[in-house]
Amino acid sequence: MRRVRAGAFTYLLDQLQKPEYIHVLLNHLPITGLLVSATALLIALILRSRQGQICALAVIALCSAAAWPVYLTGKAGYRNVRRIADDRGMDWLDEHLDRADSLTILYLPVFLLALGSILAPRFWKQAQLPLI
Repeated sequence: MRRVRAGAFTYLLDQLQKPEYIHVLLNHLPITGLLVSATALLIALILRSRQGQICALAVIALCSAAAWPVYLTGKAGYRNVRRIADDRGMDWLDEHLDRADSLTILYLPVFLLALGSILAPRFWKQAQLPLI
């Protein structure tokens, strides 16, 4: 029994060395994470909780920053996945890469705005609500 667990753990570690598997683990973070954290920010705004706003903004910054590791691991694993895909899969994979190439840059302003929304009110109190 002990051997099976060690074998499964070794298999898992081997898979985590491959960028396409890391991409699969991370790729929902920028989209789903931003949706959840934006909902949390809306709730914090309604409740007028600055601590809740800071927490939600920090998660927004984290999720938007995760777009770059997602993009880089997807780009690194592209060739391996393309090699095993059928014709329809190749077409979809190419479309997926084109979208990632054009849309990943949109996460940078989200990251900067979330970071600015956390830091700016320390210096300019009146900037808090407009930035959020």
